[in-house]
Amino acid sequence: MSQREKEYAYYDKHDNFVDIGTKEELAALTGVKPETIEFYCSPTYRKRTKKGIRVIPLEEKKNETQKKVISYLIDGQERLAVLILSIPVPVAGT
Repeated sequence: MSQREKEYAYYDKHDNFVDIGTKEELAALTGVKPETIEFYCSPTYRKRTKKGIRVIPLEEKKNETQKKVISYLIDGQERLAVLILSIPVPVAGT
């Protein structure tokens, strides 16, 4: 049983949303190595840059109404995004 790869939200240095994807997908999109995308997530990178690229790890939670709730942190503040699923999604173990 394979686990889904973790997804990240990518924001450019002007705080504009670019895309959501895995480290590998974002690396291919932006022309950097996956390790660089991982570094963009680190507290060290955040401390070194006041206005830089931001890559935010996304957490997925499901509630009983089949809405996908994605929470992420931007500069220490939790943000939520809700996506309504239009097709049933298989859940492991069912």
